[in-house]
Amino acid sequence: MALDQRFCEECGKPLTPGVKFCEECGTPVPSMDSAGQAGAAPAVSPGSPEIPLAVVPFVYQRRGIFSIDRCTLVVYTGQVVIAYVSKASEDEFDQATTEVEALLEKKHLEGKDLWQLAASAGFSLFRPSWSPVDFTTGEHVREQKMLRNISIPTRPWERYLSMAPAAVLAEDGRNKSMPRASISYIRGESDPDTSTEQVLIYSSAGLTQLYFNYGIYFLARAVLFSFLFPGRGVHENPKGVVPFAGEPQVKGFGFQYSWNIVVTDQRFIFCMIEDDLADEVTEWTERVKKDARKAGRTLRDEDLTTLPDAPWHKLMNEPVTALLENDVNFFIPLSAIQSIKIVTGSNGQAEELWFSLHGEPYHVGFHGESASYIRQLLEKVLPGRVSG
Repeated sequence: MALDQRFCEECGKPLTPGVKFCEECGTPVPSMDSAGQAGAAPAVSPGSPEIPLAVVPFVYQRRGIFSIDRCTLVVYTGQVVIAYVSKASEDEFDQATTEVEALLEKKHLEGKDLWQLAASAGFSLFRPSWSPVDFTTGEHVREQKMLRNISIPTRPWERYLSMAPAAVLAEDGRNKSMPRASISYIRGESDPDTSTEQVLIYSSAGLTQLYFNYGIYFLARAVLFSFLFPGRGVHENPKGVVPFAGEPQVKGFGFQYSWNIVVTDQRFIFCMIEDDLADEVTEWTERVKKDARKAGRTLRDEDLTTLPDAPWHKLMNEPVTALLENDVNFFIPLSAIQSIKIVTGSNGQAEELWFSLHGEPYHVGFHGESASYIRQLLEKVLPGRVSG
């Protein structure tokens, strides 16, 4: 090993010479002075892993049909700790709940707006200088001026902002940690029909299902996504789009989804197919096939998939923040994928993709003669890890 090999101060992984951020965990790399000594870390440094990045209150897990366990998510650089509300803290959390409900009613606010405004107004939800959400839009500034008197006097979750993971875990025997390296992916759903907002965390320890009250789901989702993929400032290169992937019903979710999967050099981004795009694809397909027939040609589904003007390809020009705006869209980092198997049908038809991950696998189904296209695309980002 080279004598000048450097290692990330956060996760300990070897650093590629010249990088400004660790490719593994996203921690900024201190600059080197003329003598080859590490200088001060940039101002955007996430800081010590012993200090939380964010604290998310008003979370709960279901225990049986009628019982719940209330908890708080304490998010560190390398792990998420689930801190359950202890008997000693119940009165404080009850009071905080009463204050939040009163504030929502008094200000005629949706919960989602409350937490965005509260965080931008200085409530202690994030470590100073760290937030996964941009609160600088003109709309939020105007609303913030109108809502200067946001008041939740009782905020018991704030004590976690100065607690190390070991201290949080020692607080209650039920508390548990989920290391980032063990998590395959995180996804959520906000179901307006049942007023259920939930996040599923898939890890080597199994499935963790979390529910949220008072609209804090949207902020929690942004926090957890930033935790799972902390590469701030890292440019992603889109490689292609796998269209119309259908998944089986997800246990606990109210809906069944179909995806366009944007494949980048960092992750697979699952974008729900909305009605407008589906209609555009139908019209485009009919027009292209009609033009081909006039020219005496027959287009297969695989031919359609690879045409550069296919409507789904425009997703490659969208910023990642836009791709993840829909509250059900999610991603799987390439680092979490051990392998992918393409299960093909007759005539090379790609029927399913099986993702081998930490814990249970994930699979989606496809239609059309697209196996060759899918294989070529996946090999670009996962060389040696694609089979079938």
